[in-house]
Amino acid sequence: MRDGEDIASVLQGPHCCLKLIDFGQSIDMKQFPPGTTFTAIVTTKGFQCPEMKTNRPWTYQVCYMIDYCNTVIIIIIIIVSDLHH
Repeated sequence: MRDGEDIASVLQGPHCCLKLIDFGQSIDMKQFPPGTTFTAIVTTKGFQCPEMKTNRPWTYQVCYMIDYCNTVIIIIIIIVSDLHH
């Protein structure tokens, strides 16, 4: 967003787009052979996928869904807070 813009004005513009930014860990899957799995465990509470909690290998799909859900929650919080102001 540019200075002075709020979320409502950006979403109503003619060229609305949404850029998702991961401020945590990211993996460039092009750097690994197909079928690669990971065993690292994220220690941030609430950001562990079921595979991490049970010490099983995981792939990027699992983390993608968790990040997607967290992003949706943040967007909802922003919209609701804007409605209450």
